[in-house]
Amino acid sequence: EEEEGEEEEEVALEEPWLAPLIGSGGKDAPAPEPRAAKEPRQLAWMRAPPLGDDPTLHMCVAAFSSDFALLETSLLPHGETIPSPEIQAASLDHSMWFHHEFRADEWLLYEMESPAASGGRGLAFGRLYNRQGTLVCTVAQEGLIRRVKGGNGMSNMSKMKKDGGSGGKGEPPSPPLRPSKL
Repeated sequence: EEEEGEEEEEVALEEPWLAPLIGSGGKDAPAPEPRAAKEPRQLAWMRAPPLGDDPTLHMCVAAFSSDFALLETSLLPHGETIPSPEIQAASLDHSMWFHHEFRADEWLLYEMESPAASGGRGLAFGRLYNRQGTLVCTVAQEGLIRRVKGGNGMSNMSKMKKDGGSGGKGEPPSPPLRPSKL
């Protein structure tokens, strides 16, 4: 319960579904432990706007939100982030296991880590914990991650279609990232 005169800070967003990943969890959420900048691990507090009592909706919102920063975790040791004009990334698979009921409109700590990123792919795992510290969901994702030549990673897909599948000017598509080239 909030004391009189105190209101939680509101964040105005163009995309309200991104609300779970904005901010540090508000003044009532515990701060995550700081990590080394290039360690393949991230912590984020997530909370959706009020959703009602349908547990399926809470699982769907968690599934949508869990995809937002997970694959990016595999790029942290390489000094890259998503979105980036130099990086093209796409989810190849995304699996979730729900262990306990939870509410996506209450604070959840999203712990993300990546054990591998090579051969143009990244592998990442995530765990969602409620405020009581109970593991409520486990996530696994593998994704395509590659450098693109001179341009926006998303727009190069359009260029490839226009140029008959090439990376532009008759050249083959950019090769996938390799650990030595990250």
